Amino acid sequence: MSRSIETALLAALLFGAAPASGLPAPPFEVPLRHRLYPFVARIQVRSSDLPLFAQSRPYIRSDAAKLIRWVEKRVTEGALVLSAGEEHDLDALRREFAAELGRDVEGAGTEPYALVIEEDGDRLVLDLYASESYVAAGDEATEALDLTASTTTVGGHMRATLGGRLALSADVRNTRLQGSSGRSTFVARHGPPSTKAGEEGEFQDSADGYAAISTPIADLSIGKSLLDWGPGRSGRLLLGSDSYAFDQIRLTRALGPLRFVAVHGWVRGDHEPRYLAAHRIEAKIHPRLSLGGGEAVVYGQTDRLESERERGGFQLEYLLPLFPLHVAEHYLGDLDNNLMSFDAFWLPVDGLALWGELLIDDFNTSRAWNHFGNKLGWVGGARAVFGSTGIDAGIEYSRLDPWVYTHRLDGHSYTHFDRSLGHWLLPNSDEIRGDLGWRPIGALSLECSFSILRYSVGHTADGIGGYFVPDTERLDPSTYDTPKNAFTGTIETTRELELRAEWEPFYECFLRVEAARLEIENLGNSAGEDLSDSRIGVGLRVER
Repeated sequence: MSRSIETALLAALLFGAAPASGLPAPPFEVPLRHRLYPFVARIQVRSSDLPLFAQSRPYIRSDAAKLIRWVEKRVTEGALVLSAGEEHDLDALRREFAAELGRDVEGAGTEPYALVIEEDGDRLVLDLYASESYVAAGDEATEALDLTASTTTVGGHMRATLGGRLALSADVRNTRLQGSSGRSTFVARHGPPSTKAGEEGEFQDSADGYAAISTPIADLSIGKSLLDWGPGRSGRLLLGSDSYAFDQIRLTRALGPLRFVAVHGWVRGDHEPRYLAAHRIEAKIHPRLSLGGGEAVVYGQTDRLESERERGGFQLEYLLPLFPLHVAEHYLGDLDNNLMSFDAFWLPVDGLALWGELLIDDFNTSRAWNHFGNKLGWVGGARAVFGSTGIDAGIEYSRLDPWVYTHRLDGHSYTHFDRSLGHWLLPNSDEIRGDLGWRPIGALSLECSFSILRYSVGHTADGIGGYFVPDTERLDPSTYDTPKNAFTGTIETTRELELRAEWEPFYECFLRVEAARLEIENLGNSAGEDLSDSRIGVGLRVER
């Protein structure tokens, strides 16, 4: 079945099934870089009675409006005292979500869209976006880390409501990277297409968007988006926003304290077609405790062993929302890359949050715990918000075993282009990261953070898996007594201390300054190759 036929059939299922009347508001998504998410994260830590706000993102705009009303009610009752930064963000959210709140959308203090067109209940709005950032560092750090001297981005975001029922969205941007090495040819495993701009760098364009509708059964969407699943702050294990947006069909259903999401998508790589199917369910089982679980599978490679070729391509079992992917993979011959995750988010007291997530790539209890095929990932963290002082602090540890996200078939590696679909860490690495933040006044944010990152790529004698695509010459998969050998060989260790300040002098106009000190031991996993350097950066971002 060709991809065009699949897309046409699935689109017909999405929009043909919806009744013509009695629908909820169109399910417009809130972009993952929006100020809503850090605001929610702070309020979530401070108030155990916050209504269910899921650990699966993006949220939709109507849910954001419900949260704003809830916060306003708690403030009016005196049950919640906001910090200066929280009051500033709440005012900004009121402006942006005025339509969803049922308030005046044309008066002073509302969202200044670049363009608004309304006719017979249909509405189109356009936001423009521009940003400029500069980074200066020593020559060694610039070359070793492939730092870009300057980044310039312009673009726009458009939302349209048609017939009061259909949500259409598009986000289009063009970015110039100066000081980047650029690429003259496109190779999927090296990243999305870009246009080389001589010796100065490269241009990259991006276009994300979707069509979505709310039905009495579920929210349904088809398009190209990013997903963020799990409670982690620096990264998520199953699906994370540090990857690239991918084509997908998504079903979301909330039922009381339960929330369920099912996704079927298409991802890019050197071996295509490649498909991704994923499910997530989560529940707030107690005012202070939420539990979640998810599963995902990458499949579809057709250039495999002769005896397996008939199993390549699209598989209907992976499209069914309630069909367990682990069971489906067994039924289809255990030829695909299946992963599972489990997570918890707990508030022992108001003002303190603890969370953890476990990723199981492969695990077999009949083999030794240290066997290379038992591939696990962990995230655990804590965050404290000190009431209305505007001060918060957090710490998080993340780790990936050797060979996590890999598969014996390159086309089934858990990647989209050159990035993991899950955590940004490479296999056989770990990181501890901490931060301290303060909002002394509403428009000013100050933050100090530190991180220690270890990475071991391994070498032939150790058989360590430090990248997404396994080197089969390094390790014979039939050797079942082979250990993981995590963090042996030469380990690259990166220590970084960073200071950041961001100021919003005008609505949605942000000025940012940052400075960092960087130390790397055994750069490139080469013993004795060390690097110490500093970098500074400035940036401006405007949305109108």
